[in-house]
Amino acid sequence: MQHRRISSYLLCHVEVLVWHLAFIFAIPLSVAAQQSGGGSLQFKLLAGYSAENLDWSIAGKNTHAEAINILSELDWKKTGGVYLDLHGKWRVWKDLFVHANFSKTFVTSGTVSDTDFSKDNRGDTLFHDTFNSNKGGVICYNAAVGYKFHFLKKHSIAPFAGYGNDSQSLYIFRDNGNVQGDLKSTYQTKWNGFLAGLNLGICLNEKLTAGGQITYHQVSYSAEADWNLVTDFKHPVSFEHHAKGYGITTEAGLEYLMSKKISAMFTIRHGYWVTGKGTDTLYRSNGNIAVTQLNSVHRSNLTFSAGVQITFD
Repeated sequence: MQHRRISSYLLCHVEVLVWHLAFIFAIPLSVAAQQSGGGSLQFKLLAGYSAENLDWSIAGKNTHAEAINILSELDWKKTGGVYLDLHGKWRVWKDLFVHANFSKTFVTSGTVSDTDFSKDNRGDTLFHDTFNSNKGGVICYNAAVGYKFHFLKKHSIAPFAGYGNDSQSLYIFRDNGNVQGDLKSTYQTKWNGFLAGLNLGICLNEKLTAGGQITYHQVSYSAEADWNLVTDFKHPVSFEHHAKGYGITTEAGLEYLMSKKISAMFTIRHGYWVTGKGTDTLYRSNGNIAVTQLNSVHRSNLTFSAGVQITFD
């Protein structure tokens, strides 16, 4: 557990550093943009609500040593809470831009079900229970470079490409079910890799603009779990997952210009992620290691947020 405490400590300080760097470099970057023939520096600060679903299953052998296609399945539903997002965009030269964003969801609600089977295709359920998952978080950050093209004078379309990373901290707590003891299992995920997308801006009038965005993510998926009550498993890492996959995120929103430098914003964002077959590596307390097939991982999320955008000329 010590390395998890260290990781949490470092993560907390990284978040503080990101916020401080954003404001420390806001003014110098704006000046540099003007001197290099570039344009504005923009910051968006959004807050709202986000909820996620995630499920995975593995193949394996039942108690009779028979291979079955779905041995165990975990399904997290509506793990959500307050969502915060800090987004920066710098017009480097003419309509060439770089942008980056950092967001975090503070999970305060959600459930997770755990089901084990002894026959193919989810046949003959051996165990099933539903637990609380009302703690944890989702952290996302990405950076990209793009170019904005204007059409019909007032509208724009901007392709971009870059790199992104999403990580989830998911928990399993007892909910008056069949499991006894101080259940506090964890499942920590990472989705990272190349991204490319397209942003569209439609000017409705002098003050109101409608926007849309679609982004494709080519990702590597990894996860670490600690099943804390299973004495046969090693701790703090009981098993690991690895797979390749992709994600598609879409976003729609409205921007209202309140003054020359300040706009109000409202956005809706949806994401869908899936992996192909991968590996499930189990670490037993006696030192043995067992490897089986991770069938797939599915993830979806929905976010509502509102906030302000500030432009530095």
